[in-house]
Parts: sequence; C-alpha cells; structure tokens
Amino acid sequence: MKLSNYKNEYYVFSGLASSVNRQLGFAGIALLWLFKINKNGFYQLPHDLYWPAILLITGLGFDLIQYVLASIIWGLFFRFEEKKRKSVDEDPDIEAPKYFPWPINVFFVLKILSVSLAYIFLFKYVAAVLRFI
Repeated sequence: MKLSNYKNEYYVFSGLASSVNRQLGFAGIALLWLFKINKNGFYQLPHDLYWPAILLITGLGFDLIQYVLASIIWGLFFRFEEKKRKSVDEDPDIEAPKYFPWPINVFFVLKILSVSLAYIFLFKYVAAVLRFI
C-alpha cells in the first residue's frame, strides 16, 4: 500500500475516534443526569460524580479547541502561501512545517484521555451503586 493510503487511513480513524469520543462525552453527561438527586427541590449530582462531570465537559472543550486550533493553523498557513502566489489558479505542492500538527494532536490526545478517565470514574460509581465492587 502507498504511503498516502496510510495517511488517508489515519485521517479516517482519527476522525472516527473524535466522533465516537464526542458521542461518549454527550452520553456520559446524559448518564450523569440519571443519577441526579433531588434535595429540597433542587437537582444536584452526588459528590462522587463531580470529577466525571468535569472531565466530560473538559473533554468536549478540548474537542472544540482542537478543531478551532486546526482551522486557525491551516487557515493562516493557506493564506500565507496563497499571498506568495502570482495567480489564483496556482496550486503547487507545498510541504508544511512538521511541527504544525503538534498542538492539534496534543488536544486530540487530551480529549480522548479526559473522556476515558471520566468513564473510569463513572464505571466505578455505577459498579458501587449496583454493588459490583
């Protein structure tokens, strides 16, 4: 298989991982809602679910930051390279600096770690409530 095919596979799977991670983040928030308690007419989360809530919200925030950062980095790079061209129809092969994807990849990893850790806490809580642990 050509190297470009592996790159395309990377794009497919990282995109799917982002999509699944986002869905798990929203599903985790919905799961938290199931365990809310009513105290004096106000709904609140049990104390043990504060960290999963924070991690799920943080994971979704990292998801947004990753895509905003990527659009800024690649948009600025495109605009910079476009301004150097004489013709709008010019479409040369250009190598981007290798470090451009690094901050984007950092937020990719952070969002997956954040949601994964939230689910570990959620699993422990659900297992304790159901008396599995």
